[in-house]
Amino acid sequence: MLIMAKKWTAEEDATLERVFPYCSDVKSILEVIPKRSLRAVYERAQTLKLQRKVWRGMWTSEELAILKKEYRSKPILEMQKLLPKRTKWCIWAKASELRLTKNLGNIITLEIIGQLSNFEAGYIACALDSEGHITLIKRRGSYSPEVGIDNTNLKFVEWIQRRVGGLKTVHTRQGKTWKTSFRLLFTGIRRTLPLLRLFEPHLIVKRRQAQLVISFCESRLNRPLIAKPAENEVEIVREVRHLNKRG
Repeated sequence: MLIMAKKWTAEEDATLERVFPYCSDVKSILEVIPKRSLRAVYERAQTLKLQRKVWRGMWTSEELAILKKEYRSKPILEMQKLLPKRTKWCIWAKASELRLTKNLGNIITLEIIGQLSNFEAGYIACALDSEGHITLIKRRGSYSPEVGIDNTNLKFVEWIQRRVGGLKTVHTRQGKTWKTSFRLLFTGIRRTLPLLRLFEPHLIVKRRQAQLVISFCESRLNRPLIAKPAENEVEIVREVRHLNKRG
């Protein structure tokens, strides 16, 4: 039986076109396009006729020194000012290659996700509480946080996306009377931790899941992404899954 590959979305293509030419480590692209394999990324890049350009702009010793010194404590927007010839994707890729970790505790949450009022944060948190999910998924021998918000109102989903970002996907329902659903997906510590820290005080139903995933992310901050999960992290995964089974 032939299984057709899921069609690439316009958002995925745009991300690939922006990231692929400048990433020194193509594997890092899987962090921003999490639902695609490395092979799928290469094949799609070939279809779109994308070429690697990273070799044309090798990192200088001065740039590497700045990256190693400042990456841990400075947000990506500040890093771009210090490294004006590098895109944020190129900076993330090089940091991943050098196994540099970021101390997200020192980064201002609102700088990452945009300026949100307390009312807007509560409004989005309500959508997450009622029609979203907060979980930890198994990935590359470890676990990664995932936050999703579902809604059948496209304008509402696009408003949230303008405020906090996220990858938008479309889910067509099978039943004739069912509406098409839209999902905003956030994966990885860099994206989910700031969101959960902001939304956690406003959550009711999923507050415990948010607290657990925040604890998991903070536990992983200063460890390599490929490190095996510690006992306390495995226990957090179990509890999150138990809570999500209860609804």
